[in-house]
Amino acid sequence: ARAMPRKEEEVIWGAMDTLTVYHHIFLQYLNQTRNVVNEKCSGMEPWQVIASTIAATLLIVKIHMFLFQSESLTSRFKKWFFRFIRKLPIIGHIIKQQIYKTLDEMSAKLPFLQDQKNYLTSLPATGLSQPELLKKMKEYSTSGNVHWEDCKVSGTVYSGDEKLVNLLVKVYEEFAWANPLHPDIFPGVRKMEAEVVRMACTLFHGGPKSCGTMTSGGTESILLVCKAYRDLAYEKGIKYPEMLVPISAHAAFDKAAHYFRIKIVRIPLTELMQVDVKVLSWHFQMFPIHFELNRVIEPLRDAGGWK
Repeated sequence: ARAMPRKEEEVIWGAMDTLTVYHHIFLQYLNQTRNVVNEKCSGMEPWQVIASTIAATLLIVKIHMFLFQSESLTSRFKKWFFRFIRKLPIIGHIIKQQIYKTLDEMSAKLPFLQDQKNYLTSLPATGLSQPELLKKMKEYSTSGNVHWEDCKVSGTVYSGDEKLVNLLVKVYEEFAWANPLHPDIFPGVRKMEAEVVRMACTLFHGGPKSCGTMTSGGTESILLVCKAYRDLAYEKGIKYPEMLVPISAHAAFDKAAHYFRIKIVRIPLTELMQVDVKVLSWHFQMFPIHFELNRVIEPLRDAGGWK
């Protein structure tokens, strides 16, 4: 066997000597700590030592739980402070006046609340006939004074084509009683869902393992994607995930943060109404699980280069 070079041997022995020194220092401090604890507890009975240990442990755990939560200590203090301010007689009265004033202004802008018509608050004793029910539905459908058919309303109706409406009525008539919870009884509904999901995956160049699910609309879609990221973060050991969201993002992200205990961090916009990538990259260092960008206007190339 080849003999170990002298320099390597000296390095090993030097490292062992250093470890021995640190070992003796550790034992010395440990012994001093033991003597101090024994001296402090010399006049205590065993049950007192056990009770004190349990109380101290619970106190430390309580302090840790108070300081380290999904919501920062600063944010919780602000909420407590403003709740306290609102409870003051003078301040609370002013706030209530402003709330009532705002409600009155909203009611004045909603004409269907001022139409002097009766509201149904309970089931009628006698059911309505088909003509009566259809008349009531017609009354409700024409109660507004905004004509969305003129295409002057934003974000309300995405397609009002008459031919499409007639088609939708026929399709709904065909599947009015179909229940997606029972694909064994209604296999056609499950097939349509799978086809629509695969179409969406194809549009986004998804591979064979890409998947998805049907939702009731945009809000639920945002909620489910945030939950998926939250669950993925938990699997990776991230206990307090964060979500970086521009201030222009949909309000559903705030709902998702509240529902799923995700800390939401608001990212400002530039003068061009785009997310500030510099601020975004600065925040992208803690425990973010997701950041939301608008595909049309946001600088995705700048934000997509992070690892």
